[in-house]
Amino acid sequence: MSYRPTKSKTIGPQRLTLTMVGPKADKARLSVASLAHILKLMQKALKGVARILIDQGAQHEGRKHADMDALCELFFVGWRPGSAIAEIELAAPPQQKSLFPNIGQESLAKLVEGLSQIQQTEATVSTLPPGFDREVLKTCYALMDVLERGIDSIMFQVENGERGPSCLLDRRFRYRIQNMLDQPAEVADTIKIGRLEELNGHGKLTGKLWEPNGDSWLCHFDERHSEQLSKAWMRRVRVVGKTMIQKHKTPVFEVDSLEILEHVLDRPSGQAITTFWRSQSLEELAAQQGVAPVSDLNEIAALWPGEEDPEKFLRELFHEREARRAFMEVGNSP
Repeated sequence: MSYRPTKSKTIGPQRLTLTMVGPKADKARLSVASLAHILKLMQKALKGVARILIDQGAQHEGRKHADMDALCELFFVGWRPGSAIAEIELAAPPQQKSLFPNIGQESLAKLVEGLSQIQQTEATVSTLPPGFDREVLKTCYALMDVLERGIDSIMFQVENGERGPSCLLDRRFRYRIQNMLDQPAEVADTIKIGRLEELNGHGKLTGKLWEPNGDSWLCHFDERHSEQLSKAWMRRVRVVGKTMIQKHKTPVFEVDSLEILEHVLDRPSGQAITTFWRSQSLEELAAQQGVAPVSDLNEIAALWPGEEDPEKFLRELFHEREARRAFMEVGNSP
């Protein structure tokens, strides 16, 4: 399912208020470190939700993430009188036409709505709200580290000319997310995009997929993917399938479909397509690469640097070996 923007209902700038309560959050006062931590992780979670919303389809490849990031940028605009209530606004939409005109406000609403839904229902990492995946959940959990720094709770309230969704983050909610992250997660119909590396064909077809954010997945393929894998290696791909995540284990992705997104250069005419998983003999490799046996040793000698004396090199090599052997014999003697 590809991203479809909704008609904007914006009356004024999309705004998020953060009401922080605790011994170190009072009367528009909060440590710089705590505020920076909250804003940094909030920004990361918001962009994570936006990417999930738009990565469902293959449209708008290329600069789509840059376009999305610009529309999801958050700005701190000040404090409200009284308690520590910070006001955050989304970046203003650009003058020129955007691929995703409303993705910022939609993602902000989905983020707060999703957290509220997790708080009120028995959600699991396999049944997360729209716009959420395990990484967004981990980011929200990390954001709540400030609850150990003299802050008892943070209230998120979306405002768009009128009151929107809200959610309260406190220690009880943090424990709930921690328990969710500790449970094995199996999610079907998941989409991941990244670079496919470290292919292995021994026993089971596997490969490691690296996402742009640095996360990696151990992908399990089947025989129907074997021909595609030879072309997909070290390229940007899109995989669809089921994820399995367990604590202290490498995340596994059971691949149902594989699509190469990066342009693949055509093979030279007449070049045979070899099976990726079959080892070739030296003779086959030589024939494929057009390499012939050397018939004259002078051809090899011509490759030696002219300023180097091969006899001197061999003498120094033998001398070093003798010295090393003598050192080892002395070191091993009683």
